[in-house]
Amino acid sequence: MNKKNAVFYGIVLLALIIILTTSIIHIHDQKKHLQEYKTWKAQDIKFIEGWMPLGFVLKEFELDKTQVLDILEVKNSFGIERYSINELCDKSNVDCTEKISELNNLLR
Repeated sequence: MNKKNAVFYGIVLLALIIILTTSIIHIHDQKKHLQEYKTWKAQDIKFIEGWMPLGFVLKEFELDKTQVLDILEVKNSFGIERYSINELCDKSNVDCTEKISELNNLLR
């Protein structure tokens, strides 16, 4: 095996390892959100919680996206709906408990 082939196979192997690792992390994250969703769905009283992705909150509670983003103090960007409320609060360095309370007040 010459040096060019060895480098090529090394790069391909590294790419496969990266893809496999990110896939495993993604699957684990999805299973965690699914379990939290099942627990939440079983409750009679529905309210916004920090683990919920922004897209889910917007769809489930039929809230205005710009109003929610203003409360969370984040800018609209591609893929933002995949982040949880907790992650968005961390990004904007705000108190998540306070922001979730404000979001729940919108439901009333």
